[in-house]
Amino acid sequence: LRVGPNSQKLDRNKIVSFVQAEGRVRFDEFVKLDIDIERTLDRKKFDRYLSLGKISNVLPANEILINLNCAVENINAIHFNNAGILFFASNPMKYIPQAQVICALYKGIEKEKVLDRKDLTGDMITIIDEAVMFLEKHLNLSYEITGLQRKEILEIPETAIREAIVNAVCHRDYFEKGANVMVEIFDDRVEISNPGALPSGLSKEDFGKRSMTRNPVIASMLHRISYIEKMGTGITRMKKACREAG
Repeated sequence: LRVGPNSQKLDRNKIVSFVQAEGRVRFDEFVKLDIDIERTLDRKKFDRYLSLGKISNVLPANEILINLNCAVENINAIHFNNAGILFFASNPMKYIPQAQVICALYKGIEKEKVLDRKDLTGDMITIIDEAVMFLEKHLNLSYEITGLQRKEILEIPETAIREAIVNAVCHRDYFEKGANVMVEIFDDRVEISNPGALPSGLSKEDFGKRSMTRNPVIASMLHRISYIEKMGTGITRMKKACREAG
């Protein structure tokens, strides 16, 4: 890399970070020219997404996918990009294996004895929902009786759990193929982590105050079905929910 009169040697990660920062490379926008969209598209996933997003199913599927920025037309053929694969392919992990989410329950406060583990390998929406279900299965419940109604109260608010998981899969660095999003439960805490640091241009002080995404197509897709807000309010809502829950 040449900067003014000086030259610097950058390793692979720094080169990728530099190009990403310049907005020239987005993993979710990469087009899969070798995939036949007609054989890869899972119609059930596609129809479910349209239903969640209240999108009219009057146009051909290919046109809707192009309008969603999940596919492109190239020489009279339609091809998925990586975002389209993650949401609509019949087997997303065949093409993007690093997208799986690993859920684990440990005994104690260290990673020593695993009591339960689940590797989530479906489409983006299924993975998010099943990760939330894993946490709901293993976290403690309390009950609040109001009149004749019994209300279940999770020890960590579902709002915070879902927001953290959605953020983890939406904003992870998918160029990093050697790591997965992790959802881990210990006796004293829950840790939800993803590969990749904060996007270039976003400081620790800005975290939770400014909206900046590493994968804009994925973020837009999740926003259409109300899984995320695009105004940078998620962290604030997580904090508020946890404070109210004590």
